[in-house]
Formats: sequence, structure tokens, C-alpha cells
Amino acid sequence: VGFGVFTPAEAPGLNGVYTVRLRVDTVEGDIATDRKTIIVGRLLPNANGGHSFSADGRIDVRVPSLGLFTSFQIVALFPTQDLGRGTGSFPSPGLSRVGPIYEAKPAGMKFRLPAVMTMTFTGGELDFDGDGLADAAPSQLGIYTWEVFSRRWVRLPGTVNAAAGTVTASVSELSPYLALYALFADTTVPAAPVLQPPASPTPSPVISVSARTEPGAEVRILVNAPG
Repeated sequence: VGFGVFTPAEAPGLNGVYTVRLRVDTVEGDIATDRKTIIVGRLLPNANGGHSFSADGRIDVRVPSLGLFTSFQIVALFPTQDLGRGTGSFPSPGLSRVGPIYEAKPAGMKFRLPAVMTMTFTGGELDFDGDGLADAAPSQLGIYTWEVFSRRWVRLPGTVNAAAGTVTASVSELSPYLALYALFADTTVPAAPVLQPPASPTPSPVISVSARTEPGAEVRILVNAPG
């Protein structure tokens, strides 16, 4: 089911996961019931593009004009707790999740032109232990997708806007088989810097020292300093 093609893309309409219930009362007094769960997505026209978003507004996929391979496409984004397919059993060391996990449908959908996926966060969500202090910086955040065969979360190249509380990534397709997306903060402890000094002694008055370290690390080199 898709809604939104004949109304502005910003119009909320029906969007998300719903349960449809049917009850039939017979004249004899018998009652029969049934229920079905349905997913309602956004109908995106290829001519002028559009965007699909979750009901809570925390994940958004924007498709540019002529960015689809078909005239129209229904895209649904919704939070999921159905982790019985392996995602909950294989956590990634060094990653701390920020916000819900979202599923996108249809999985494996390809875009003619790259779409832009945006996920939001708040500063308070970076306090993982509840002590009132941030345990990660916004620069450590990234959008990750679940890789079915390697059974791990894989980071998508993207950018962080700390002021706006958003993380953005360019996507050429929705992940195949099972399209799950989530915000994670990479809290892996950085490796200690490794220095590669020049041969000593050296006749040159200028010495170049190279080093390998993690991005953002501070490296200090002290010459003729005690210790």
C-alpha cells in the first residue's frame, strides 16, 4: 500500500506498520476474527523524485528526479525489533548503537541516481552509561547497514552535521536480502601511535619523523627531554 503521490511529500498520511483487524458477528451469535500486519510506505514518482521517511522522522531517504528505474516505487522505512534473523546475536565490538534499528523495503532496490539517506540523533543519546556525560563525539557516528553474509554491521561513507544532529550517507541501493540501517558510534580504543624514526646518527640538521596513528589523535615529539 502506498500513499503520498497526489499530495505534497511532506504530508504525513499513513506511514509505518499497522495491524488490520476483521471481526464478523453472525446472526447466530458466532464471532470470527482475523488480523494482518501491513506495512505502509511512501509512493515516490520518478519524474520529480521524492522522499520516504519513518513515522518517527528519524530516518529519511531522498531520491532525486529521474533517480528510479521505474515510473513509481513504494519505499517503506520503519523501526524493527525483529532481530531473530541474526543481527542481535552478532554484535560488532567497539560499536555503540544510537537510536532504533530501521528496516527498509524493498530490500535490494537499486537507484538510477544515488539517493541520500539521513538519520538523526540527539546529544543526550551519546551518553551511553547515563552519567550525564557524553561517551562519544558526534564525529564518531556513522550510518551502518547489516551485511547478511558476513553477519556484521558495515559503515557507509557519510558526513556528520553535529549542529543539526544528522548523519548523511549516499546510497546507490537498499541493502540486498535484508535492508537494516542503524546509527552507531565507533568507540573502539585508538591504537597507540607507532613512530618510524630515521637512522641515527644523521649528518642532516633537519630530521623528518613519520608516524602512524588514528585520525584525530594528538602526537607530541619531545627532543632532548628528560625521560
